[in-house]
Amino acid sequence: MVITYHYIRNAERALSVERFKRQLDCISDYAILTFDDGFKDHYETVFPILKERNLKGIFFPCRYEGQEILNVHKIHLLLWEFGDKIYEDIGHEIKRRTGLYKYDTDKIAKIKQLLNYELPFEEATEIIDKLFNKLNPPEIYMTQDQIKEMSDYGMIFGGHTKTHRVLSRLTPEEQREECDLTLIKQITNQSDIPFCYPYGHHHTYTKETIDILKDLGYSRAYTVGKTYNGQFEIPRLDTNEV
Repeated sequence: MVITYHYIRNAERALSVERFKRQLDCISDYAILTFDDGFKDHYETVFPILKERNLKGIFFPCRYEGQEILNVHKIHLLLWEFGDKIYEDIGHEIKRRTGLYKYDTDKIAKIKQLLNYELPFEEATEIIDKLFNKLNPPEIYMTQDQIKEMSDYGMIFGGHTKTHRVLSRLTPEEQREECDLTLIKQITNQSDIPFCYPYGHHHTYTKETIDILKDLGYSRAYTVGKTYNGQFEIPRLDTNEV
């Protein structure tokens, strides 16, 4: 069983630290723990807990401290600050897709669906940035030095693209650029590099994506699906399903 985690902190729309510890009490003997997006939570909170319990995790950063916050995470920060009030500001009406954002309310799911899946990337970015200008955001990503420290201790790191876009919406050339694993290899000196598909649903990548990952040298890839379809479609459970 493979579990996927994102934010682990004592805050709304995040997994609390105590709940994380309780989950580890129940699953750590047989589960593979994966952590997406490279948040500071993973160094400041998760890493000490895993060390204390002599556990390992697989981490999939997209960005590093000092780099611009990605659209997907700007959306999270906007929702934490304003909730679903930004739905009216976006100015679009859509039908909610079955299976997407099933743990969110209807309006929040539609906000994420519209900005991450439906609108052209440039249009979505313009809307997000206009709203995001109202915030004074904190630093949310780990540093490369922190990743190196975790790697030296035995934590595994993998690719998760550079901008967390839906790969199936990109050209093969754009996908190859997004999935480049040069930097993570330089930071960690790992020879075995796994990959995690952004969003992870089967419609967010293609057979060509899998071929690109193999050609780049990745060893395996994780989805959020329910079915194992080989080493490049390994399913994961959401933490809400544990």
